[in-house]
Amino acid sequence: VGQDIPCHIEAAIQNWSSQDLTELTVSYYVDDALEREEAQRIVSLAIPAGEERSPEPLRYVFHEPGPHRISLRVSSDALVVDNWRHYVLDVRPQVRVLLVDGEPSRGRWLGETEFVSVALALSMGADASLPGLVRPETIDVARLPEAAFSSFDVVMLANVATLDDETAEGL
Repeated sequence: VGQDIPCHIEAAIQNWSSQDLTELTVSYYVDDALEREEAQRIVSLAIPAGEERSPEPLRYVFHEPGPHRISLRVSSDALVVDNWRHYVLDVRPQVRVLLVDGEPSRGRWLGETEFVSVALALSMGADASLPGLVRPETIDVARLPEAAFSSFDVVMLANVATLDDETAEGL
């Protein structure tokens, strides 16, 4: 999930009983909203016996990077012990991806990483000035031994035939 990028938080709720569940209330909480008892969203839900349903998702924008707590409560259920679920989500300002082109080309769209780079670098929505979450950087295989792997979240090797031991260990 990206910082300042809209996301959907979804859940699936199973009715394991032999009776239909009607008038369920599903509440979504983010971070300290649980302590304040101020749900970000409350939705109603009915689940037939033995079936699974997904309530409307919570649409949310995280403005701060780092771990965020998501809590979901289902009320009106007879089994109180399973009415809560909690999840920690890591919100990132960006995901840096190093693309290593094992067979660079001088021609447009002929290299091993050009299509991937363009696809990963797509902007958010109609405003092309807003960068997407993924920030690709491409190097050719000759520059691989000098790459600073620790500054990237993901390294993708595209048609790289071999790696020397030192580079492999650095990955």
